[in-house]
Amino acid sequence: MNNSSYAGSAVSVSPNPLIFIGAALFALVTVFISTLKPGHMAGRVSPVEAVRYTETDLPKNGQKKSVNGAKMGRMALSNVGW
Repeated sequence: MNNSSYAGSAVSVSPNPLIFIGAALFALVTVFISTLKPGHMAGRVSPVEAVRYTETDLPKNGQKKSVNGAKMGRMALSNVGW
């Protein structure tokens, strides 16, 4: 504060515990609200259907799609959207 334009006025900052308590409560409420819908959707899925969904066959790792490998120019163009 000494190097700013407010150096002439006396500034005192006191940590107020109510600010921290309010911020913690706000964070808890927003997290609770954001998890309501996904939790409700997951609760409607039957356990049998959930197990069937997770037991899918995984793709084989031995298949290579490209022949030439990664080129810097091609990666740059793909990032641009071309």
